[in-house]
Amino acid sequence: THDLMKLLLDKTAAAIEYVLVDDLYNNVFYAKLALKHAGKTHEIDCRPSDAIAMAIRYRAPIYVAEHVLEEG
Repeated sequence: THDLMKLLLDKTAAAIEYVLVDDLYNNVFYAKLALKHAGKTHEIDCRPSDAIAMAIRYRAPIYVAEHVLEEG
């Protein structure tokens, strides 16, 4: 599925710019996937596992909010 998503993004000239693991609530991590298309960046809520899988395919940086590091 992640390879298919990369193919779709590549065909539409979009790319993953970065991933941000931005919250931890009730032992559940939350993340955003930053998608760049036509010069604009859109942050999309998603599961951290999916975000990280896409970041690996794009060799995009993975950031973690400081408060998440402190809590985790």
